[in-house]
Amino acid sequence: MQSVAEGGPERLYTGFEEGLPYAGPQPDLNQGVFEVRAGAVPADAVPIVDEDVAAVIGFRSSGRGITRVFDLDGTLVSIDEVGLQSPAIDPIDLITIGGVVAVSVRKAVQLLGRTVSAQAVGKGAAGLLRQEALQTLRAVFRSSATTQLRFSRAALKHMRNPDRHVPVHILRLAIRHGRRSPDPQNVPGLSMYRIPMRCAGKSYELEVLIRESDNTIVHFSYKG
Repeated sequence: MQSVAEGGPERLYTGFEEGLPYAGPQPDLNQGVFEVRAGAVPADAVPIVDEDVAAVIGFRSSGRGITRVFDLDGTLVSIDEVGLQSPAIDPIDLITIGGVVAVSVRKAVQLLGRTVSAQAVGKGAAGLLRQEALQTLRAVFRSSATTQLRFSRAALKHMRNPDRHVPVHILRLAIRHGRRSPDPQNVPGLSMYRIPMRCAGKSYELEVLIRESDNTIVHFSYKG
């Protein structure tokens, strides 16, 4: 994975680029899971990874005997009381959340590049996410992943490059929750969105330049 530097001919655009659909390959889970956070998600929340869709579908925060689950938009999905004793972490155990999601501790650390809390993974963790909460998380994820976006030819080329690809739902979340500013080149009708992003244990800033009149992404890049 490589970051994309500012400037250069790839940043040249007119604002009148043709918007093309993208129906590319599904992301490879082994390449790392992309993660962006809406402002309402607590900083200490642990990502919930669904291997079926190779993506973070929500976040879980635990403290003082209470577990809170948030969807990708930062909306509180559920609040549950949990036992005061955290289960011991076993690096070879698989956890099942709601009977559907299974992520090993080693796999989670490998993909997310961070320490995973004992309450998020390990023996006995299966009951910490209700089935209805899981369904809500997946519904919000599907909404972001299937929202229609179009791409300029240059942006479409990046989407087809494994070193520059960013999943559609991450681009959509950046537009929904990122910091909005005018186009750096002052092209009418274009807006820039920026948001912190993590992937494979590294931190980046994701930039998405979009023509909002028809949801066409003209340019996107991320840099460390």
